[in-house]
Amino acid sequence: MYGEQLSQLGGMGSVHRTRLKEELLIQFPDMNVYEEGRDVLLMFDCDVGPAVVKAVHTDWHQDALCLSRAAQIVRKDMFGPKPSFDGKFDYDCQERSVPTTLLALVRMILEGPSISDQTGRQTVPAALELSQLIVYNSVVHCRPQAKSAEKPKQVRHSRKRETPLPLYTGLFLYAKCRKSVILDTISKLGVCVSYEKVLSLVKDIASTVCETYTTHQVVCPPHLCSNVFTVGAMDNIDYNPSSTMAKGSFHGTAVSLAQHPRAGSSAPCVTVALSSSGTRKSLVLPEYYIVVPAVTLHSMEPIVTETHGHMSDDLAVAKTDDSAWLEFVHDFLVNGSDPVTTHVTWSAFHAQRQPQCVNSSATTALLPLFRDSSNSILIVKHALDVIKVAVDHLNSGQTPLMACDQPLYALAKIIQWNFPELYGESSYVIMLGGLHIEMAGLKAIGSFLSGSGWAEVFAESGINTPGTAESFLTAGHVRRCRHAHELTAASLFVLQQRAYVAYRNTQSAGGDVITFEDWYSKQMHEQPQFAYWTLV
Repeated sequence: MYGEQLSQLGGMGSVHRTRLKEELLIQFPDMNVYEEGRDVLLMFDCDVGPAVVKAVHTDWHQDALCLSRAAQIVRKDMFGPKPSFDGKFDYDCQERSVPTTLLALVRMILEGPSISDQTGRQTVPAALELSQLIVYNSVVHCRPQAKSAEKPKQVRHSRKRETPLPLYTGLFLYAKCRKSVILDTISKLGVCVSYEKVLSLVKDIASTVCETYTTHQVVCPPHLCSNVFTVGAMDNIDYNPSSTMAKGSFHGTAVSLAQHPRAGSSAPCVTVALSSSGTRKSLVLPEYYIVVPAVTLHSMEPIVTETHGHMSDDLAVAKTDDSAWLEFVHDFLVNGSDPVTTHVTWSAFHAQRQPQCVNSSATTALLPLFRDSSNSILIVKHALDVIKVAVDHLNSGQTPLMACDQPLYALAKIIQWNFPELYGESSYVIMLGGLHIEMAGLKAIGSFLSGSGWAEVFAESGINTPGTAESFLTAGHVRRCRHAHELTAASLFVLQQRAYVAYRNTQSAGGDVITFEDWYSKQMHEQPQFAYWTLV
């Protein structure tokens, strides 16, 4: 235990037994040494009582000397060279920012000085955070005390001793509220860096990133990985605060990139480290990014050539999976089961059938914003070019892909059809976002169901109010509309199965019973209403 304690303080783990015995005898002079083979026994001559009295006796002089010596040891390590902030927080940046002696002392204060309390346990977050704040607020020489009528002088924090905790706290508060009053107030308490320091860091990081973009002549965020499939997206971005104290609003265009890395993905394409020099760099982006070229369209209604292809097998697989869910719901209603352990909903049923695999979270990156309105042929074409350059830089040879909402999708398709040599459908993929694909599908189904009485059924059955039921036709609320269609599909399937069972019961005594497929086709040809709801 003594060796482990020395290791935590930064010393060597090996212990000399004779020297340890001598140190113990100095601390306990009433003890005598008795050797029994390889063992060394330390025992009191008369009684343990005098030793206990001496141990609990308070010696203020010795305590003061002990505290002073502990402070000298810790301060000697605190003011040594420390790693400075380089624009990113590494995994072990907190541990490397504080000396081991300070961390050990704080742990002893929080958890107790016993060796058994310190060994074999992980460092509690509170000890690590308090150690960082101590390093951040420490000074080499204390300033003269201010007079009683004057305000106490504010501590000037050295940049070399800015630990990750106050830096992260300042950047986090700045990203959440952007209020200088809040940051400066908490900074005076010694918890985070000042508002001015945060602005300086943000400008230094932005200038370093812009310099990297200019050097490589491509605007591509440094944390994205190379040789990973990359998807681009564009949308309008509107910042219009309602507060009367707001300094302005912003209405522009945002372009972003997204990646879905798998296990074994390569490292980031570019590494950026914050420059330690005090020189301020310029915030200039490559010319191809900031200059939006003029565009002349051949026609707003171009001739669209016929595309040749085949439907993917995924649609047939999805139909088979949904049929399995419908049969499961029917069996659940017919045979019954435990409603607590049985997952009847569409999402829970398919979630149980999916293989258990751990997927990496998607990596997203927002490119520098454009002040131009997104509803413009110029900016949409420029976004196509920007995404293509970034995708070529990250994953050379990949066909670029851009996702957007319906109004921008219409403009992008006009550009694609006007410039087939640049953005042809074989060299550039333009698609709706996942949400807008689902909304378009739900609206198409709603148009098909309009006037059929479908919405009225939900209102009369008490499942939804009339207004909510009518919104299903226009997909005003995607989640509710999706649930309504799932409920409709399950209900129609159950009614269809009940109708076939009723047919078999009527025909079992009087004649041959045809199969479900033949009965299904017969009803489709004979009854238009049956055909309509089967199609639904």
